[in-house]
Amino acid sequence: MRETIIKFAKKLKSKDLGIFYVIRYTKTGSTYMSFVNDKLDKLLSSKDEGLASGCFSQEGYMGFATTNICDNNSIDILLENTRKSMSIARENNFEKVVGWKCLTKCKNFTDNSELFDEQFKRQDVESFILDIYKKIKAIYSEKSYSISLNSFLSLVKKHKLIINSNNIVAEYAYPYTQTGFMLTITKNSLTQSYYVSKDAKLWEIFNSKTEIIDEFKNVKSRLLNWFDAKKVEPGKYNLILDGSVASVFVHEAFGHTAESDTIKLESPLARNGKIRKGEKFTKSYINIYDETIKQRRSYTPIGEYGNVRNRTDIIKNGRINDFLSDLSTYDEIPNATERIESFDDIPISRMACTVLSLSGNTFDLINDPQFNKVQDIYQELLEKNVIKKTEKYLYLINSGGGTVLAQIGTFQFSSSFTYELYMGKTMLYKGVSFGGKTLSVLNAIKKGSKSMYTFSGDCSRLGQYVPVYGMAPRMLILKEQNDIIVN
Repeated sequence: MRETIIKFAKKLKSKDLGIFYVIRYTKTGSTYMSFVNDKLDKLLSSKDEGLASGCFSQEGYMGFATTNICDNNSIDILLENTRKSMSIARENNFEKVVGWKCLTKCKNFTDNSELFDEQFKRQDVESFILDIYKKIKAIYSEKSYSISLNSFLSLVKKHKLIINSNNIVAEYAYPYTQTGFMLTITKNSLTQSYYVSKDAKLWEIFNSKTEIIDEFKNVKSRLLNWFDAKKVEPGKYNLILDGSVASVFVHEAFGHTAESDTIKLESPLARNGKIRKGEKFTKSYINIYDETIKQRRSYTPIGEYGNVRNRTDIIKNGRINDFLSDLSTYDEIPNATERIESFDDIPISRMACTVLSLSGNTFDLINDPQFNKVQDIYQELLEKNVIKKTEKYLYLINSGGGTVLAQIGTFQFSSSFTYELYMGKTMLYKGVSFGGKTLSVLNAIKKGSKSMYTFSGDCSRLGQYVPVYGMAPRMLILKEQNDIIVN
């Protein structure tokens, strides 16, 4: 297929003078196994393969078409349909694509060393899942409650090949695996759940067994004590966000405000559809950026039109600097953040790995919040004068997700567990929600740990799901703000 597309693409220049083409070949294969307790529930294999073509007139009108049949005749029909689509755009004076000429500056890019055809053997996956299940069941063996465990393991292989009218070829291949375990405990008609997920390159996922089991072991007392915990009194508090809450928050609250369509419609980072570049936004030691990183599930080294994806510094030294531009918004130096879920989707601006980092006001954290007791963590923070004994803090643990209104700049988030830290003692509460203005959270940041936390998930926008990452300090200290309310 690869050679067929490249050979055909070389004819594009002579085919249509004045029209610039981009042909994109996408192939994604996946194997998915899910389990309920110790039984295989689903075994699914799927393949998403097809061609998409975009063409651009000199004025900037765009045509778009797709096909899932990859042969010479189908490519001819694909290009004809793309031309017709562009003609309709021109006749109806659709919005022009201002950045298409950047595609003429694309450079060759190849990273296809990871192409492969191997599959996981079912017995290997079952052995991995069931061994973890048995060990978790042994940890949570008391008769005072009941448990259930849902788990999965998936293998995904993706291959991308993009060629344009200048015969520039951009190509990469990347395989990854992901596994997840959801433990649900039921006691006295109440339920509480805890989720652990890991991803890795291919068979390296099997090396995560001990880490998964250890996390469920270390969270046991917190999970069981939750059932008798009280609810927090609503109000304003000094807050400590654990890495899962902070990293999901930066993805939702600031990553989405920087995507190109939000910028055009209006965002806290923009004014009249234009980025407020250079304006002071928050404290000078706060930085937010987005980049694609190999060894991550969201690895996308090229945008969907063939440009190499660059790091985007959204907030730099506290000032608004850039946004996640795509074909409809960039001009000279594209960030190439276009992504798709399936070959027949329209590319849109999407995050890859969004990072909140502090260039100052940081502290070393020896205790790991995922594995050490909260009392030990609290004691370390006091000894290092990160917080004061006489100040009351709520420590929010384990993100429960939330919602963000990117254009307005407000949010509502939740955590599964909450600890009160006050006068040298800790007290567990039920989970809380906290909400307010997103900018207030940045301005409330006093300090953060040097060590970072990474979350992995799937983000949905306009009906398309793509893998994403978020990174933030493993512990973030926030001063009480009038615009941040805990419930």
